[in-house]
Amino acid sequence: MKYTPSIIAALLLAALPAFAGTEPSAKAPKNPVPVAEEPTFSYNYIEAGWNHLDFDGLDDTDGYSVHVSYSPVQSLFVFAEWGQDFGDSLDRNLVDLGVGVYIPLVSRVHWVTTAGAGWVDTDIAGVGEDDESWAFNAATGFRIRLC
Repeated sequence: MKYTPSIIAALLLAALPAFAGTEPSAKAPKNPVPVAEEPTFSYNYIEAGWNHLDFDGLDDTDGYSVHVSYSPVQSLFVFAEWGQDFGDSLDRNLVDLGVGVYIPLVSRVHWVTTAGAGWVDTDIAGVGEDDESWAFNAATGFRIRLC
């Protein structure tokens, strides 16, 4: 049977035009290319800042503040702020504690709502009275990432 390799080669050459130029079927699943998810916002941070206050009828004050935020679970965060301001006629200490929720509307826009309680101690020179007070606060708004 010396004709067997020749017969197999002829069958393969005859079948070749059936497969030439064919593309994969549109129904065939394609392997998706993984897309890296771009991070949007972080609600875990510590920030510190310098304050400059200008009051009508009083001297200007300078001070500092520290703000801490932590998100233990998705869409919820807690925050705390502490600050002091010093001036010739005014001293102020404040503490603010609260909780917030955020809802991602699109990848770069979150709707944020916060609520908390704050304590303020204000000393004004010449008045001679130490004014301490508590306040409750609530705010809502949008957090937008530009780039």
